Amino acid sequence: MDTPSVIIVGAGLRAPIGCLFWAVAVSVPVWNGYMDGALQSGARAANEVLAVLGSAGA
Repeated sequence: MDTPSVIIVGAGLRAPIGCLFWAVAVSVPVWNGYMDGALQSGARAANEVLAVLGSAGA
């Protein structure tokens, strides 16, 4: 079960800063700190990067 502090901090870790996109296992609301959470976070960050690259090329 997630604690409120993990959810609050995780939301802050998900926000990109300029061209820096975070993929951190503790930034997901479910399975934070586990390999499954790391995979979810990596997929989310990759999709965010692809969205930015796609909009930049249009």
